[in-house]
This record gives sequence, structure tokens and C-alpha cells, in this order.
Amino acid sequence: MSAQRHSSTDFDHTCFAVHDALAVARQLRATHGATPITGETLEAFRYLMLYIGSEDVGTSVEFIEPIGVGFLDSYLAQRGPSAHHLTFTVDHLADVVATVRDHGFGVVDENYAHASWQEAFIRPDATHRTIIQLASSDRQYLTPRDLLTSQARDAQAMPHIHGATDRTWWTSLWQTPAGATKHLGPTVLKTTNMDASHELFGTILQGQVANGQAPGGVVYSWPSGAIEVVPSDTAGIVGIRTPEESEVLDLSAITTS
Repeated sequence: MSAQRHSSTDFDHTCFAVHDALAVARQLRATHGATPITGETLEAFRYLMLYIGSEDVGTSVEFIEPIGVGFLDSYLAQRGPSAHHLTFTVDHLADVVATVRDHGFGVVDENYAHASWQEAFIRPDATHRTIIQLASSDRQYLTPRDLLTSQARDAQAMPHIHGATDRTWWTSLWQTPAGATKHLGPTVLKTTNMDASHELFGTILQGQVANGQAPGGVVYSWPSGAIEVVPSDTAGIVGIRTPEESEVLDLSAITTS
């Protein structure tokens, strides 16, 4: 996350579906110095976003948990805790959606009703096997400095979902002492079609390109984070690479550690 958006497209966060978001957040706060950004409750699920890093560099992650019967309850019953989606923010959502469709990607569930959070979803396909959320907001998240130096959070002043409730459900997280700050690297995404991935992440979403750590991998970076796309016979989010680049960490698995 950067203090300001420096381009029309940015990588917002990686989301993990879990049974207990607050338990995961407590452990990440203790082990990685994670600090909360915001969280809200909706009809069938609630979410919590965390920032992991320093004032100069860091990444955002989101955890969603079910609180009733719905898509997330079914998802966890079928797949268990796992990476759920990637989210990118764009300046003009409808224009980006049109471009995405022109390149052959399917888009569903467009919602332009509220300026605080407009969204659309690229349907999971054989290329990526994961949901890719595109979003636009007339609000800004707090800067890393503000997140790390103050516990003040005004959820409605940041990007937020219209109609959400209980925007302080997660605040007991402050009672967990923050451990030493650790950093995370790019989110690792396996793809079955590197050309199609480059169209999406390099051409449409304007990621800056560099060589990845995995054989044949390509890193796409934005002001607030990066993904490493890796060629594979199977597709999907693997996890987030550690700074030592020796392992890829599945943050959803922290619930069983």
C-alpha cells in the first residue's frame, strides 16, 4: 500500500477464506506485526483487512469468514480454508470491464451503484482458477504511516461496502501485542496460459514486469503490491512468497498452526 495511488491501476489485496478471521489476524499480528486497516459485517460474512510491513513497503491481505448460510459457507465446506481472490483497484471500472471482456475474459456481478465501492468479478476460468475482483472507490485507505502510528480508524472515510454494519467487530485485535515487523513478497499465482495472464496483468492492469523466482515465472508489480505468475499444468493462488524466497506461505493455513 502506498500513500497515494500513482497509477490508474493498483494491486489492492489477496483474500483468504477462513473459519475465524480474528484468530488468523491475532497470530499474524504476533508473528508479523500485522496491523488492522478496516473490517465490516455483511449479511452472510464479515471481513478484516490487515497491513503487513513497514512505512516504506508492505502488502495488504484480507480474511473473510462466514456468519451465516451463503456463498462463503458453501465455499469453505467444499474447499476448506484457502486463498479466495485477488483484488485490483482501477480508476474507471466500467471502462476496464469493457476492455477485459474485449480480451475474452468473462465478467460477472457488476455493481456501480455506490461510489464508495464499485466492483466486478472476472470469472474463474481454466487459466487462473481464481476469482479476480476489480474495484473502484472515491475513498482512500490510510497511509502506511497512519496505520502504523495510530489506532484511529474511520471505516466510512475509507473504501467501504454500502449497507455493511458492525465496522468495529474486529477491534479486540488491538489487545494482541504486535510482534516484530516482517515483510511478505508477491502473491504466487499458477497459470495454464502465460500469454493470457500477460494480457490481463501486464496489458490491461498495467503491471510492471520483472523476472520471477520460480522457473518461467513473471512478477507483475503495482505501487501497493505484486503477484508472481508461474506456468503450470494446474492453476490457482498458491500463497504469498516470503522475503527469503525459500517458501510460499498459505496464510489460510495459519488457523491450524
